Amino acid sequence: MLLAQLDQIKYVQRITSSPEVNFYTSRKGGEWKPDSLLPNRGEVRIADVAARISRRDHKGTVDAVSGHLFSLTLRPAVIDVKKAMLEAIHVRVVDPSALMDQHAALDVAPLSFVREPDEDPTVSSDTWTPCAQAEVYLVALPEADWAVLAHGPRGRLLVGRRSEAGELFSIVDVDSNEMAPIAASSFRDALREAEEGAV
Repeated sequence: MLLAQLDQIKYVQRITSSPEVNFYTSRKGGEWKPDSLLPNRGEVRIADVAARISRRDHKGTVDAVSGHLFSLTLRPAVIDVKKAMLEAIHVRVVDPSALMDQHAALDVAPLSFVREPDEDPTVSSDTWTPCAQAEVYLVALPEADWAVLAHGPRGRLLVGRRSEAGELFSIVDVDSNEMAPIAASSFRDALREAEEGAV
């Protein structure tokens, strides 16, 4: 299936200085051949990548979304792609049997979000709309992947992730990619802070 998908990639896009490179079947997105799609239509990690580029070590992942290859994320981000020299690369493909139940965003999301039952959020342009667990997705920000937990007004996202220091939450402005950390100990507290405009 993955080889059939590689043959379909006709357009590769990277936003300047982003750690993420995205794959498409055409410049305008396009459809993937249905018989080449993975059974798991969530966000799944296909492979772990270790690379040496211009005497610098990078680590990352290859991810699929909606059943097809979607991105390669490397950290630290390769800044000057035109001068970059690939010296070595190691790709470890994830065991295919593990792909069926995998949901990469929930592996990153704070446990306080994962443990809360899905609720029917009130949809309003003036409030935050929490994502159902099946709708959670990852955004590749410069230092780490963050799980998108809720959508807010003016194109803002409430994101969170697990860390050694505990659960982390931030508001991300989609247009500027600027992050504003939230001091909260749980998803509910972070959502309350976002709704009150405390950040």
